[in-house]
Amino acid sequence: MEFELCTDNYNAVLYASNHNFKRVELCTALDLGGLTPNFGLIQKSCEIPNIESHIIIRPRAGNFNYSKEEFEEMQIDIEKSIDLGASGIVIGILDSNNEIDMERNSLLLEIAKKSNIEASFHRAFDFCPNYQNSLDQLIELGFGRVLSSGQKSKAIEGIEKLGKMVDYANGKIEIMAGSGINHLNAKAISGIGVSALHFTARKEKSKIDPFNMGLEYDIDKDKIQSILKAL
Repeated sequence: MEFELCTDNYNAVLYASNHNFKRVELCTALDLGGLTPNFGLIQKSCEIPNIESHIIIRPRAGNFNYSKEEFEEMQIDIEKSIDLGASGIVIGILDSNNEIDMERNSLLLEIAKKSNIEASFHRAFDFCPNYQNSLDQLIELGFGRVLSSGQKSKAIEGIEKLGKMVDYANGKIEIMAGSGINHLNAKAISGIGVSALHFTARKEKSKIDPFNMGLEYDIDKDKIQSILKAL
């Protein structure tokens, strides 16, 4: 079982590298589902040995149907992330019907393939109306991995569909479970055959935010250790 930590924190990457994590998904704005992180964090994280840094390429919150300008931003962000040493990218573009946008995803994948880095499809997948057709399309495009909660709010709620996804994919693409992973459900979810567990691990340093500048978070080491222990 592989572990992927979703984080916006350099120290969390460092901690994960020392605790058997395969990779991190680097992002910012975790409260919005994750947006593209700054280049400084990418560079510093990619310098940490023994762990892969995969960069989410998502220019804004909301849906996954992007304008021409937003798509151009995504291309630039991928190229810059590769220059900074990224091991992989995490992308997901849908059309106006929430179907996989074959043309645009293919164009982004071409950039990744030229540099021989991995490409994962993020939880935009959970918006797709037909998981089997969407898996077929991701396999055709050449994605190595898809992150999903089984098309439910939390992975434990979608565990039945996640199991069906694993069976349907039949090893042609990795199925990684994410959303709401904790020490109480990690063993059950890992038992259905997913390739990896994806989760955040952060805690508030303070609840005080008098000028609406946002709360500060630190790595939740207890959560990580409890999940590792459960497995």
